[in-house]
Amino acid sequence: MDWSSCLGFKVGFESHVYQRYDQLVSRMVKDGIWDNADDQRLLKGLLESNACCVEEVDWDDLIENRDGQTCRRRWQQMTKHIGKNRIKPFLEQVHLLASRYSPKLLEDPIV
Repeated sequence: MDWSSCLGFKVGFESHVYQRYDQLVSRMVKDGIWDNADDQRLLKGLLESNACCVEEVDWDDLIENRDGQTCRRRWQQMTKHIGKNRIKPFLEQVHLLASRYSPKLLEDPIV
């Protein structure tokens, strides 16, 4: 990504921003295993699955062109960063993460 054109900052600051992004971005995204857009697809799939707990999720059929192991691994990464909310019930975790990653998903009347 060309940070200077995207952010319009000077080179010194651009380097700092990139370093911070590099620290925060998921390892799966860095390695090309996962795309940022997949987070929204994952959360949409979880909301539509009507699963009440993580064990009820059919991870293999959750996202087209993504295997269940990868989806489950990304879910675990996402929940790792929700602090005390990690002990909340599964559905509350899904809604919390949807509100952070893609609030428009929660506006859908199907959910």
